[in-house]
Amino acid sequence: ISPSVAGSGFAGGVTDFLVTQGNSLLGDIGLSASFLAANAGIIGTGIGGAIGLTLNEALNQGIPGLDEELQDKFGAEQTEFLKQNARDAQLEDIFQGLVGPEGTLENPFLREGSTTERNQEAVDAFGGTVARGLRRQDTALGLNATQSQFDEIFRNPNLGQNILGEERGIQQENFTNTLGQTFTGDAFGDIDDDIINSIIEERQGPAQQQISNFEARGNLNPLGGQTANQFIQRQIPTASDRLREIGSGVQQTNQAGVNDIRDRAQQGIGAFNLGDDLFNQEPFNVERSSLISERQGSLRDDLFSSLGSEPLFNVSGALQEAGRAQGVVSGAPNAALLDAIAARETGGGTVRRRGLGSRGSGTF
Repeated sequence: ISPSVAGSGFAGGVTDFLVTQGNSLLGDIGLSASFLAANAGIIGTGIGGAIGLTLNEALNQGIPGLDEELQDKFGAEQTEFLKQNARDAQLEDIFQGLVGPEGTLENPFLREGSTTERNQEAVDAFGGTVARGLRRQDTALGLNATQSQFDEIFRNPNLGQNILGEERGIQQENFTNTLGQTFTGDAFGDIDDDIINSIIEERQGPAQQQISNFEARGNLNPLGGQTANQFIQRQIPTASDRLREIGSGVQQTNQAGVNDIRDRAQQGIGAFNLGDDLFNQEPFNVERSSLISERQGSLRDDLFSSLGSEPLFNVSGALQEAGRAQGVVSGAPNAALLDAIAARETGGGTVRRRGLGSRGSGTF
């Protein structure tokens, strides 16, 4: 089984003129005597030796004035067409030298023990890969390249391996681009306001309850109670910002989990070789979706756990401000009294509850 000539996409377009006239000498196709005389040295020592160059040989040699001569005879468009077809004829020879029956390049798509049908698919894939690679090289070289420039690229002994390596890289890049459309790096957005507010309410309630207890026992008058509660209310924006900061860290941890799935997928892409089954991204997509769903469901608990015993509200600070606002109650030095009460209410001495620490007592 071997790739067909027409399948390469090179030889099929050779014009009838080149078929019939391509091997004619330049002097026999009606070019001007002045052109032939001006290039006698080039023509006389060319591929055709003393008898001169054929049209096929000359089309891509970069001979001065040849394009103009051919354009006068055939027109500009037809001349470019002739040059491309002459180039294609050379590419077809190179193609066959790589993948034909006597080709020097090993087919990486063939697998031992495959059916005849699968073998033919492998041969077609091989031929298509090499043909695309040759065409990419040809396009990059440009139509106006000289024959020596052409030979430098296409007579390279490593040409076939370079083409296969380039094709492998192209397919890996395509897989990576598709992967990036799903793994965008922002699977988790900002923390939902409802989660933030629920945690604030959970911490704010006990803080304000302490203030109510103080007021009920007569340690705060109405002005003091109002002042203390206002102090707590003013802390809400700061508490919200802190929770969002902590939440950002939680989301970064969550995103790291998704990134790990992406990295494993990328490793699979990196291991891909021509002839392997095409990279299947779907298992990684499913794993990603499952992780996102799981982490979103536990987001509030994860945020609360990360907050730990860190205080969001400072009852002691609220009581101190309340004491300064209301003045003396029942003749006692209010600030000192409130500090003592706050310490007692929150388990003063060496016993510390959640929310206490270096910031002092009465914090939530």
